[in-house]
Amino acid sequence: MSASSGSGVEFWCVALPNKQDESATLKEINQSLCTSEDLAEVFHFDIPSLRVGTLERLMNSGDQLAKADLAIEGVIRKIERQFNEVNLNNEALTVDGLPVIKYLQSFRWNAAKYQATRPIEELTKAITGSCQKIEDELKEASAVYQEKKQAYSALQRKKGGNLMVADLNDVLTDNVVKKEMFIDTEYLTTTVVIVPKQSENEFISKYERIASDVVGYGPANNRQQVLGSPVVPRSAIKVSEDREGFCLYLVTVLKLYVEQFKNAALLHRYLVRPFTYNPAASTEHQESVANLEMENEQARNQLAKWCKTHYGETFMAWVHIKAVRVFVESVLRFGLPVDFSAVLIKPKRSTNDKKIRTKLATLYSNLSGNSGNDDQFKASGDSRDEYYPYVSYLIQPQQAQGN
Repeated sequence: MSASSGSGVEFWCVALPNKQDESATLKEINQSLCTSEDLAEVFHFDIPSLRVGTLERLMNSGDQLAKADLAIEGVIRKIERQFNEVNLNNEALTVDGLPVIKYLQSFRWNAAKYQATRPIEELTKAITGSCQKIEDELKEASAVYQEKKQAYSALQRKKGGNLMVADLNDVLTDNVVKKEMFIDTEYLTTTVVIVPKQSENEFISKYERIASDVVGYGPANNRQQVLGSPVVPRSAIKVSEDREGFCLYLVTVLKLYVEQFKNAALLHRYLVRPFTYNPAASTEHQESVANLEMENEQARNQLAKWCKTHYGETFMAWVHIKAVRVFVESVLRFGLPVDFSAVLIKPKRSTNDKKIRTKLATLYSNLSGNSGNDDQFKASGDSRDEYYPYVSYLIQPQQAQGN
């Protein structure tokens, strides 16, 4: 199962008051939804008897839980999106070592991690606090990865670019050029000139005359009497060309007039690029590239591992918040003593949704007093959790990539 497996799958957390006992309620629901028409799969949703407290505190907890529900789901979706970006091996996100769907279908309250004896407000605060820490860690881990990714992407763009923008240390390596091809004396220096392929013949015929009016070659008493180019005749050497139609030439010029040569070449649409031949610098550059590639890979792997580790913890927290929310709403709806059954309903097809709702409303028509017609109940709070005569909350295990 890939990271986005389960996309489009929905579970409904439903709680109903017991007519007799829990086993009878579960049997009735299974008979109505599974056996008779095969509309859905039904799974027991294990919720312990939590500390109720006062009615006022219970109502306040309901508001707190609704906010916690949305906040924790938001963290889950962030982790999913981040994992989808770094998951190159089609690995699966799991919860407590199980596929997400399997975890939901076999959900049991984790009493060791979430003590049912704690007050509901305290339990909710502890769960949301741990998820907030996870979200903060995700921001930090993502920032580190994005920094490495951006640096690596910039390198790749530069490395994959044409000769106009490519890093010349990647182009003029020891297996392409030799030291003797670069002249660097008191008076002469070798320049790198990028020439459009379509202008190559023109360049060959005229490069010796570029900036032909900047160097005085006249007699000592009147140098400006004879003007010429700073280019050394027959010094052009073609080194390489790329697939985008550019050639790289080495041209030797008088060192004192490099800037004038550069400006004059630009008028002909030839680009003179700065470059100093240094085998050690080239080696260092290649090592730097390799290190950056390794750092990017390490950051990606670390972030993927972080997502796999913390996704399960966050998802588990979310389902437990759902369970607490179901408990609180059930007590507020059905009263005390606590006597309800909770199930997870997984519709087999989205087209079954209305049929399932009608079946449930018919079974528990006494809750609404409208003969099984639940159309009068409108959406409340979270627009995804519509109001029904019974308690019902939505769990969408995972969202599709890009959502």
